[in-house]
Amino acid sequence: MVRSISKGYPIIPFLAPLTIFVLIVAVSKSSLITSHSQELSLAITIDLLLTAPLVYFLLLRTTSIPKITVVPIFGVGILIASLILPSDGRFLLDLAKTWVLPLVELFVAVFIFLKIRKTVALFRRESVHEPDFYSALNKVCKELLPPRVDAIFAMEMSIFYYTFFAWKGRKLTSTEFTYHRESSTSILLGVFLFVLLIETFVVHLLLQNWSNLVAWILTIISIYTAFQLFAILKSLRRRPVIVGEKALFLKYGLFADTAIPFNKIKSIELSSRTMTFDKLTRHLSPLKETDSHNVILELKDDHELTGLYGMKRKFRTIAFHIDEKECFQEAVTLKLA
Repeated sequence: MVRSISKGYPIIPFLAPLTIFVLIVAVSKSSLITSHSQELSLAITIDLLLTAPLVYFLLLRTTSIPKITVVPIFGVGILIASLILPSDGRFLLDLAKTWVLPLVELFVAVFIFLKIRKTVALFRRESVHEPDFYSALNKVCKELLPPRVDAIFAMEMSIFYYTFFAWKGRKLTSTEFTYHRESSTSILLGVFLFVLLIETFVVHLLLQNWSNLVAWILTIISIYTAFQLFAILKSLRRRPVIVGEKALFLKYGLFADTAIPFNKIKSIELSSRTMTFDKLTRHLSPLKETDSHNVILELKDDHELTGLYGMKRKFRTIAFHIDEKECFQEAVTLKLA
Protein backbone atom coordinates (compact mmCIF):
# COMPACT_ATOMS: atom_id res chain seq x y z
CA MET A 1 0.00 0.00 0.00
CA VAL A 2 2.78 2.42 0.92
CA ARG A 3 4.61 1.65 -2.31
CA SER A 4 1.64 2.38 -4.54
CA ILE A 5 0.84 5.58 -2.65
CA SER A 6 4.45 6.74 -2.77
CA LYS A 7 4.72 6.19 -6.50
CA GLY A 8 1.46 7.97 -7.24
CA TYR A 9 1.91 10.77 -4.71
CA PRO A 10 5.59 11.70 -4.17
CA ILE A 11 4.46 14.27 -1.60
CA ILE A 12 3.66 11.51 0.92
CA PRO A 13 7.31 11.06 2.05
CA PHE A 14 7.42 14.79 2.91
CA LEU A 15 4.06 14.81 4.69
CA ALA A 16 5.06 12.01 7.10
CA PRO A 17 7.97 13.81 8.84
CA LEU A 18 6.04 17.08 8.66
CA THR A 19 3.18 15.46 10.60
CA ILE A 20 5.66 14.17 13.20
CA PHE A 21 7.20 17.64 13.55
CA VAL A 22 3.79 19.30 14.01
CA LEU A 23 2.67 16.77 16.63
CA ILE A 24 5.90 17.10 18.57
CA VAL A 25 5.70 20.91 18.58
CA ALA A 26 2.10 20.60 19.85
CA VAL A 27 3.21 18.27 22.67
CA SER A 28 6.02 20.67 23.61
CA LYS A 29 3.46 23.46 24.09
CA SER A 30 1.31 21.37 26.44
CA SER A 31 1.57 21.14 30.23
CA LEU A 32 3.06 17.63 29.96
CA ILE A 33 6.50 19.00 29.11
CA THR A 34 6.71 20.77 32.46
CA SER A 35 5.53 17.83 34.58
CA HIS A 36 7.56 15.16 32.74
CA SER A 37 10.44 17.24 31.43
CA GLN A 38 13.23 14.64 31.40
CA GLU A 39 11.22 11.74 29.95
CA LEU A 40 9.42 13.79 27.28
CA SER A 41 12.60 15.63 26.25
CA LEU A 42 14.33 12.32 25.61
CA ALA A 43 11.36 10.99 23.60
CA ILE A 44 11.04 14.25 21.62
CA THR A 45 14.74 14.21 20.73
CA ILE A 46 14.56 10.58 19.53
CA ASP A 47 11.44 11.29 17.44
CA LEU A 48 12.91 14.43 15.85
CA LEU A 49 16.40 13.09 15.13
CA LEU A 50 15.69 9.42 14.47
CA THR A 51 12.03 8.56 13.91
CA ALA A 52 11.19 11.36 11.44
CA PRO A 53 14.26 10.78 9.19
CA LEU A 54 13.76 6.99 9.35
CA VAL A 55 10.07 7.18 8.37
CA TYR A 56 10.97 9.59 5.55
CA PHE A 57 13.69 7.24 4.29
CA LEU A 58 11.38 4.20 4.30
CA LEU A 59 8.74 6.09 2.29
CA LEU A 60 11.09 7.56 -0.33
CA ARG A 61 12.80 4.28 -1.24
CA THR A 62 10.32 3.52 -4.05
CA THR A 63 10.19 7.10 -5.37
CA SER A 64 12.54 9.19 -7.49
CA ILE A 65 13.37 11.45 -4.53
CA PRO A 66 17.14 11.41 -3.85
CA LYS A 67 18.03 9.55 -0.65
CA ILE A 68 20.46 12.30 0.32
CA THR A 69 17.41 14.47 1.15
CA VAL A 70 17.21 12.56 4.44
CA VAL A 71 19.96 14.92 5.64
CA PRO A 72 17.79 18.10 5.49
CA ILE A 73 15.04 16.25 7.42
CA PHE A 74 17.62 15.45 10.09
CA GLY A 75 18.74 19.08 10.07
CA VAL A 76 15.17 20.33 10.51
CA GLY A 77 14.78 17.93 13.44
CA ILE A 78 17.86 19.40 15.13
CA LEU A 79 16.59 22.94 14.54
CA ILE A 80 13.14 22.20 16.01
CA ALA A 81 14.67 20.41 19.00
CA SER A 82 16.93 23.40 19.67
CA LEU A 83 13.90 25.70 19.72
CA ILE A 84 11.42 23.70 21.81
CA LEU A 85 13.43 21.63 24.32
CA PRO A 86 13.93 23.03 27.83
CA SER A 87 17.46 23.69 29.00
CA ASP A 88 17.47 20.71 31.37
CA GLY A 89 16.42 18.23 28.65
CA ARG A 90 19.09 18.82 26.00
CA PHE A 91 21.61 16.12 26.91
CA LEU A 92 20.87 13.88 23.91
CA LEU A 93 20.51 16.89 21.60
CA ASP A 94 23.88 18.31 22.64
CA LEU A 95 25.42 14.88 22.13
CA ALA A 96 23.99 14.75 18.58
CA LYS A 97 25.23 18.26 17.81
CA THR A 98 28.72 17.49 19.09
CA TRP A 99 29.30 14.09 17.51
CA VAL A 100 26.63 13.19 14.94
CA LEU A 101 26.12 16.52 13.12
CA PRO A 102 29.81 17.02 12.18
CA LEU A 103 29.91 13.46 10.80
CA VAL A 104 26.76 14.11 8.74
CA GLU A 105 28.24 17.35 7.35
CA LEU A 106 31.48 15.54 6.45
CA PHE A 107 29.51 12.74 4.78
CA VAL A 108 27.51 15.23 2.66
CA ALA A 109 30.66 17.13 1.61
CA VAL A 110 32.47 13.91 0.61
CA PHE A 111 29.35 12.58 -1.13
CA ILE A 112 28.94 15.72 -3.28
CA PHE A 113 32.67 15.81 -4.08
CA LEU A 114 32.68 12.17 -5.20
CA LYS A 115 29.53 12.70 -7.28
CA ILE A 116 31.05 15.69 -9.09
CA ARG A 117 34.30 13.78 -9.65
CA LYS A 118 32.39 10.79 -11.02
CA THR A 119 30.33 12.99 -13.34
CA VAL A 120 33.40 14.77 -14.70
CA ALA A 121 35.09 11.41 -15.32
CA LEU A 122 31.97 10.22 -17.15
CA PHE A 123 31.98 13.36 -19.33
CA ARG A 124 35.60 12.75 -20.22
CA ARG A 125 34.93 9.15 -21.20
CA GLU A 126 31.90 9.95 -23.32
CA SER A 127 33.19 13.08 -25.04
CA VAL A 128 36.37 14.41 -26.55
CA HIS A 129 35.53 17.80 -25.07
CA GLU A 130 36.64 19.17 -21.74
CA PRO A 131 33.62 18.99 -19.39
CA ASP A 132 32.52 22.41 -18.10
CA PHE A 133 31.81 22.89 -14.42
CA TYR A 134 28.22 24.12 -14.77
CA SER A 135 27.10 21.12 -16.86
CA ALA A 136 28.75 18.64 -14.49
CA LEU A 137 27.29 20.35 -11.41
CA ASN A 138 23.81 20.45 -12.96
CA LYS A 139 23.91 16.70 -13.59
CA VAL A 140 25.05 15.98 -10.02
CA CYS A 141 22.42 18.27 -8.47
CA LYS A 142 19.63 16.57 -10.44
CA GLU A 143 20.64 13.27 -8.85
CA LEU A 144 20.92 14.69 -5.33
CA LEU A 145 18.27 17.38 -4.95
CA PRO A 146 14.54 17.82 -5.61
CA PRO A 147 13.37 19.59 -8.82
CA ARG A 148 13.79 23.38 -8.84
CA VAL A 149 16.05 23.19 -5.79
CA ASP A 150 18.72 21.48 -7.91
CA ALA A 151 18.75 24.30 -10.49
CA ILE A 152 18.96 27.04 -7.84
CA PHE A 153 21.76 25.29 -5.97
CA ALA A 154 23.71 24.61 -9.19
CA MET A 155 23.40 28.25 -10.24
CA GLU A 156 24.55 29.63 -6.86
CA MET A 157 27.51 27.23 -6.72
CA SER A 158 28.45 28.12 -10.31
CA ILE A 159 28.36 31.84 -9.52
CA PHE A 160 30.79 31.19 -6.66
CA TYR A 161 33.00 29.02 -8.90
CA TYR A 162 33.19 31.41 -11.86
CA THR A 163 33.70 34.43 -9.58
CA PHE A 164 36.60 33.15 -7.48
CA PHE A 165 38.03 30.30 -9.57
CA ALA A 166 37.89 29.55 -13.34
CA TRP A 167 40.78 31.88 -14.22
CA LYS A 168 42.76 29.52 -16.42
CA GLY A 169 41.66 29.37 -20.05
CA ARG A 170 42.02 26.40 -22.37
CA LYS A 171 42.53 25.74 -26.05
CA LEU A 172 39.31 24.96 -27.89
CA THR A 173 38.91 22.02 -30.25
CA SER A 174 37.76 22.28 -33.86
CA THR A 175 34.15 21.56 -32.85
CA GLU A 176 33.96 24.21 -30.09
CA PHE A 177 32.95 27.75 -31.00
CA THR A 178 33.10 31.06 -29.13
CA TYR A 179 30.41 33.74 -29.30
CA HIS A 180 31.66 36.52 -27.02
CA ARG A 181 34.33 38.23 -29.15
CA GLU A 182 32.02 40.21 -31.43
CA SER A 183 28.94 40.14 -29.21
CA SER A 184 27.75 43.27 -27.40
CA THR A 185 26.75 41.32 -24.29
CA SER A 186 30.26 41.31 -22.80
CA ILE A 187 30.57 45.08 -23.26
CA LEU A 188 27.13 45.80 -21.79
CA LEU A 189 27.72 43.54 -18.78
CA GLY A 190 31.13 45.12 -18.19
CA VAL A 191 29.70 48.65 -18.31
CA PHE A 192 26.79 47.72 -16.06
CA LEU A 193 29.16 46.07 -13.57
CA PHE A 194 31.34 49.20 -13.46
CA VAL A 195 28.32 51.50 -12.95
CA LEU A 196 26.92 49.19 -10.26
CA LEU A 197 30.15 49.31 -8.25
CA ILE A 198 30.32 53.13 -8.44
CA GLU A 199 26.66 53.55 -7.51
CA THR A 200 26.98 51.08 -4.63
CA PHE A 201 29.72 53.19 -3.08
CA VAL A 202 27.82 56.48 -3.56
CA VAL A 203 24.45 55.13 -2.33
CA HIS A 204 26.12 53.60 0.73
CA LEU A 205 27.57 56.98 1.72
CA LEU A 206 24.22 58.73 1.23
CA LEU A 207 22.17 56.15 3.15
CA GLN A 208 24.66 55.85 5.99
CA ASN A 209 23.55 59.19 7.41
CA TRP A 210 19.92 57.99 7.48
CA SER A 211 20.24 54.31 8.47
CA ASN A 212 23.47 52.38 8.77
CA LEU A 213 21.60 49.05 8.71
CA VAL A 214 19.71 49.82 5.46
CA ALA A 215 22.92 51.12 3.90
CA TRP A 216 24.76 47.87 4.61
CA ILE A 217 21.84 45.67 3.52
CA LEU A 218 21.65 47.40 0.11
CA THR A 219 25.43 47.34 -0.19
CA ILE A 220 25.58 43.58 0.43
CA ILE A 221 22.81 42.99 -2.13
CA SER A 222 24.65 45.17 -4.67
CA ILE A 223 27.96 43.38 -4.05
CA TYR A 224 26.30 39.99 -4.54
CA THR A 225 24.69 41.27 -7.76
CA ALA A 226 28.15 42.37 -8.89
CA PHE A 227 29.47 38.87 -8.18
CA GLN A 228 26.65 37.42 -10.30
CA LEU A 229 27.41 39.75 -13.22
CA PHE A 230 31.13 39.03 -12.97
CA ALA A 231 30.50 35.26 -12.92
CA ILE A 232 28.21 35.47 -15.95
CA LEU A 233 30.76 37.64 -17.76
CA LYS A 234 33.49 35.04 -17.18
CA SER A 235 31.21 32.15 -18.10
CA LEU A 236 30.66 33.62 -21.59
CA ARG A 237 34.31 32.86 -22.37
CA ARG A 238 34.45 29.47 -20.70
CA ARG A 239 31.26 27.79 -21.98
CA PRO A 240 31.62 27.51 -25.78
CA VAL A 241 29.01 26.17 -28.17
CA ILE A 242 29.84 22.53 -28.93
CA VAL A 243 29.07 20.46 -32.04
CA GLY A 244 28.96 17.05 -30.37
CA GLU A 245 28.68 13.57 -31.79
CA LYS A 246 24.88 13.32 -31.56
CA ALA A 247 23.74 16.78 -30.53
CA LEU A 248 24.43 20.49 -30.79
CA PHE A 249 25.10 22.04 -27.38
CA LEU A 250 24.09 25.69 -27.47
CA LYS A 251 25.33 27.69 -24.49
CA TYR A 252 25.35 31.36 -23.58
CA GLY A 253 27.37 31.53 -20.39
CA LEU A 254 25.09 30.91 -17.41
CA PHE A 255 22.26 32.69 -19.24
CA ALA A 256 21.07 29.84 -21.45
CA ASP A 257 21.70 26.18 -22.19
CA THR A 258 20.18 23.56 -24.50
CA ALA A 259 21.18 20.33 -26.22
CA ILE A 260 19.57 19.82 -29.65
CA PRO A 261 19.80 16.37 -31.28
CA PHE A 262 20.87 16.71 -34.92
CA ASN A 263 17.81 14.80 -36.13
CA LYS A 264 15.62 17.62 -34.77
CA ILE A 265 17.36 20.34 -36.81
CA LYS A 266 15.43 21.37 -39.92
CA SER A 267 17.80 24.04 -41.28
CA ILE A 268 20.74 26.25 -40.38
CA GLU A 269 21.03 29.72 -41.95
CA LEU A 270 23.79 32.32 -41.74
CA SER A 271 21.80 35.52 -41.49
CA SER A 272 21.58 38.75 -39.50
CA ARG A 273 18.08 39.62 -40.71
CA THR A 274 15.66 41.32 -38.38
CA MET A 275 13.46 38.88 -36.50
CA THR A 276 10.34 39.12 -34.36
CA PHE A 277 10.89 37.16 -31.18
CA ASP A 278 7.84 35.47 -29.67
CA LYS A 279 6.94 32.31 -27.74
CA LEU A 280 8.52 29.93 -30.26
CA THR A 281 11.12 32.24 -31.81
CA ARG A 282 13.91 32.92 -29.35
CA HIS A 283 17.29 34.58 -29.12
CA LEU A 284 19.94 32.61 -27.24
CA SER A 285 21.00 35.86 -25.58
CA PRO A 286 18.56 37.36 -23.03
CA LEU A 287 19.27 40.79 -24.52
CA LYS A 288 17.44 39.75 -27.73
CA GLU A 289 17.29 42.69 -30.17
CA THR A 290 20.07 44.49 -28.26
CA ASP A 291 22.46 41.67 -29.05
CA SER A 292 23.36 40.76 -32.62
CA HIS A 293 22.93 37.36 -34.26
CA ASN A 294 24.42 35.80 -37.39
CA VAL A 295 23.03 32.25 -37.21
CA ILE A 296 19.39 31.16 -37.33
CA LEU A 297 18.50 27.58 -36.47
CA GLU A 298 15.09 26.14 -37.30
CA LEU A 299 13.88 22.89 -35.73
CA LYS A 300 11.33 20.33 -36.86
CA ASP A 301 9.36 20.58 -33.61
CA ASP A 302 9.39 22.37 -30.26
CA HIS A 303 12.44 22.17 -28.03
CA GLU A 304 13.33 23.46 -24.56
CA LEU A 305 15.79 26.20 -23.59
CA THR A 306 17.02 26.33 -19.99
CA GLY A 307 17.73 29.78 -18.57
CA LEU A 308 18.91 31.23 -15.27
CA TYR A 309 17.95 29.19 -12.20
CA GLY A 310 16.46 26.43 -14.35
CA MET A 311 13.71 28.49 -16.01
CA LYS A 312 12.37 26.64 -19.08
CA ARG A 313 11.19 28.17 -22.36
CA LYS A 314 9.94 26.52 -25.56
CA PHE A 315 11.30 27.40 -28.99
CA ARG A 316 11.27 26.16 -32.56
CA THR A 317 13.47 28.84 -34.11
CA ILE A 318 16.51 30.24 -32.32
CA ALA A 319 18.95 32.98 -33.30
CA PHE A 320 22.44 33.42 -31.88
CA HIS A 321 25.91 34.76 -32.59
CA ILE A 322 28.97 32.65 -33.46
CA ASP A 323 32.38 34.27 -33.96
CA GLU A 324 33.44 31.80 -36.70
CA LYS A 325 30.06 31.30 -38.31
CA GLU A 326 31.22 29.65 -41.56
CA CYS A 327 33.21 26.98 -39.71
CA PHE A 328 30.27 26.44 -37.38
CA GLN A 329 27.84 26.01 -40.28
CA GLU A 330 30.18 23.54 -41.96
CA ALA A 331 30.54 21.45 -38.76
CA VAL A 332 26.78 21.32 -38.21
CA THR A 333 26.05 20.58 -41.88
CA LEU A 334 28.41 17.61 -41.78
CA LYS A 335 26.50 16.18 -38.83
CA LEU A 336 23.16 16.77 -40.58
CA ALA A 337 24.42 14.99 -43.66
